[in-house]
Amino acid sequence: MSYFKVQGVVLKVRNYSDYDKIITIFTDKFGKIDVLCNGARKTKSKVLHLTQQFCFGEYIISKGKDMYILNSGALNNSFQTLLTDYEKLMLGTYFLEFIDKSTEIESKNIYILALLLKTLYILESGVVNLKLLKVVFDFKLISLLGYTPQVIKCVICGNININNGLFSNEHGGIICSNCTNKKKS
Repeated sequence: MSYFKVQGVVLKVRNYSDYDKIITIFTDKFGKIDVLCNGARKTKSKVLHLTQQFCFGEYIISKGKDMYILNSGALNNSFQTLLTDYEKLMLGTYFLEFIDKSTEIESKNIYILALLLKTLYILESGVVNLKLLKVVFDFKLISLLGYTPQVIKCVICGNININNGLFSNEHGGIICSNCTNKKKS
């Protein structure tokens, strides 16, 4: 049986059978994966601390028939201080869910993991404009997923003079005033 050492953040936790959990981790080597954690719901489990949402750690996993299996690991940061601030908890949960919903299973992207970790550390650090952090995270994640809007030139004609341009969701970027006027006509 092959063992893999991965670093990752727990995005989601689900109960499975009487004593087990399935956690979804965004990892450095495999991207988003589901991991079966045998006995993780027992109070004396040796892996309980690794299976909480937000936890960032090093996980030793092996490939099972249907999913990966957690063998052991070490916790780097639990980000559990986010649990004491409702707004930070909601925003942190939003970040985890956005990544979970927007990425495919086993689609590796180390930059998304780096963005998530950097954002969680900033969120945990204390003084931060939460609205600005959310906007920056959203834009960076959307860019890493390949959906960056065109804001340098007009998406229709390529004109770089877009001083009075308008943003178009339909076209995915800025439309210059000439094209906007043609569209109205």
